[in-house]
Amino acid sequence: MIEEALGSLEEKGVRYIDKKVKYAGETYTIKEKVDPETFSRKKARTSSTGMQALDEIVANLNKEININSIQKSHSDWTEFRQMAGLESQLERQRKHGYISKTAFLQKADWKLHEKELEIKRRSGGNNNISSSSNASGN
Repeated sequence: MIEEALGSLEEKGVRYIDKKVKYAGETYTIKEKVDPETFSRKKARTSSTGMQALDEIVANLNKEININSIQKSHSDWTEFRQMAGLESQLERQRKHGYISKTAFLQKADWKLHEKELEIKRRSGGNNNISSSSNASGN
């Protein structure tokens, strides 16, 4: 299931690399999303330099990177979303949330505008009465 999801993403240009990380004394392998342009540049760079590039790749494969709790939690959440197939549902919710917020803000702006107009109407009538009484009183 994961391979199918990753395969469909690779067709769209999204690439993932496996990365060894160390967290709480244990070694984990996480999949990290990589920009397709960056991936192709790194691939071209490693293929053009020859044996030195192979040594560098082997060293990077064996090197474990220490990560913190936030990075580990982000990795676990990303993996869970992929396994559960929640990506599209979360994307829809994100878009719906934006639409709901903009609709709410537009309503709030309109109500504020209506209140300002009502205040102007009320004060406009009062100003005319008070100014005419002042003119006749002087």
